[in-house]
Amino acid sequence: MPGSATGSFGIPGSSIQTPLKSMTPGSARPMLGGMFGRARPPGAASASRTVAYFCTLIQLALFAAPVMMCVQLANDTDVVYWIGSFGKWALLVPVYVLLLHLVHVTQITANKQNGVIFWLMFLPMICLTITGSWYMVPAARIQAGLFSAECSGRGLERKADLQKAYEQAFHVYNVCTERMRQEQGLEATFRHVTLPTCKEWFQNSVGSNHSVILPRSGYSQDRIQDFHYLASVEASHVCGGFCHSGPALWTGYGQHGRAGSMCAPLVAAKFRTIKRQAEIIFWVSLINCFILLIGYLVARPMLERLCYFGDNVD
Repeated sequence: MPGSATGSFGIPGSSIQTPLKSMTPGSARPMLGGMFGRARPPGAASASRTVAYFCTLIQLALFAAPVMMCVQLANDTDVVYWIGSFGKWALLVPVYVLLLHLVHVTQITANKQNGVIFWLMFLPMICLTITGSWYMVPAARIQAGLFSAECSGRGLERKADLQKAYEQAFHVYNVCTERMRQEQGLEATFRHVTLPTCKEWFQNSVGSNHSVILPRSGYSQDRIQDFHYLASVEASHVCGGFCHSGPALWTGYGQHGRAGSMCAPLVAAKFRTIKRQAEIIFWVSLINCFILLIGYLVARPMLERLCYFGDNVD
């Protein structure tokens, strides 16, 4: 009868009910939970947050020494002049680590943690390793070139430029001392006279600013950079001249207390230390890469149980 078939598949007397009436929208979710949501074991969220904080602390500890040494090299006057200041990028490493930690915690909160986050932790250490090599190789070449007795030739162009800059500055110094001798009748030994006290050296015609070490005119920007570096080298290495010994022009005898030798061998001796620092950055960063890799491989089974690589639940 038509009335008896209500709610059935159309078979008279059948007691099987239509599934569309017996199922509700909410009852389909448990059956399809693995498709629409990630099932993780109890306590996995708390354990994942512990992993995130632990990884961040490990990164900061491993990155500390290479980052500080990179920044130190990038702010060294000799390194900046001969190689460059590109090591300052290492200041971004702590910021990168903290941002990565924020992303990691956000993923855990959204139950979307992914194993790719651990591979991103290798990026700063790989870049630090490359930075160490970029300082290490040029430092060895510069050290050999500065120790050489030659002042020109292939690979020694900057050395010859510095000597030429010194000779140009020395000419101005001689003009200044000769004028002062004629005007004031000073003694022949001008130990107290330096280029910053010579009006011929100042950019302004009066020469009242004794902190300026730039020449008045007639020099290129590269030559002015050479003058800056020579002034710094005289003060830090107690020397005069670069390839050949000469009097200090920017720092007086009263500041040093003695006359120094030529600057090139002293700078070369410093680059021996710079090379060792670069080697430390390179090897420490490379070893830390392996430490991170081994730690990742050891922890991978635990990370799989915490659903970093899918819905793996014990």
